[in-house]
Amino acid sequence: MMNFNAPPNSYAGKPIRPAVAGENPEIEGQIAEARRAVAEDRCLRLGRELSAVPGGFPFPGLTSAAYTKAKIESDADAGNPYAPTHIDELIKRLEAEGMKIALGVGNSFEVFVLPQGSDNMDDDGIFVKKLQPTDDMDPRLKQLILSTQA
Repeated sequence: MMNFNAPPNSYAGKPIRPAVAGENPEIEGQIAEARRAVAEDRCLRLGRELSAVPGGFPFPGLTSAAYTKAKIESDADAGNPYAPTHIDELIKRLEAEGMKIALGVGNSFEVFVLPQGSDNMDDDGIFVKKLQPTDDMDPRLKQLILSTQA
């Protein structure tokens, strides 16, 4: 029986306490996993759409943190014949050729950029999340970059 005299935010006269963050880690984990899955789906959808754009896109550059890390790694790999393309050489190619969007292989949820003339993700691929978003870029590309950086 409903108690119509019960105070608001109560059930049968007992107060209803709002959920508190950290109170139920299992449910919060499920919510976080669902949000991650939605974000991955959106990134893959945008990645597929952008990978079909003929002519690709102008290279916007890398974030300063991504460039610094890649430069350190590239310099450390100097002289290794199995190392990926040095970041400075790769940036020159991306600026000269433009870039295209490529999806990871198999069950990978990763989205990469490659120079227009390359299909070698192992040596020439850069994760799209390392790109610097700009105001004048294709809005779908900007959304993809920002989604992967979140």
